[in-house]
Amino acid sequence: MPIACRLGTDCWLMNYPDVSADASAVDPACGHRTYEGLKGTYIAIRDHAAMRHDMDVLAAAGGSVLRVRDGVMDHGGGWETQ
Repeated sequence: MPIACRLGTDCWLMNYPDVSADASAVDPACGHRTYEGLKGTYIAIRDHAAMRHDMDVLAAAGGSVLRVRDGVMDHGGGWETQ
């Protein structure tokens, strides 16, 4: 898990990569927790307060971080912050 949380308690898997070759958008379990063209996995945390506690994002595999992007507005669930 590339995030420092307890799955099902502090964080939840929300969307999975789209593995469909056409426009049907199918996740790896043949479900619909994806959307057309999604290449990553969305991991949600509990709320805005949890986000302010700087939950660590971890490396999923060996390698180097090439770029970091921060300062982009976070949004969702009716709240926004910078």
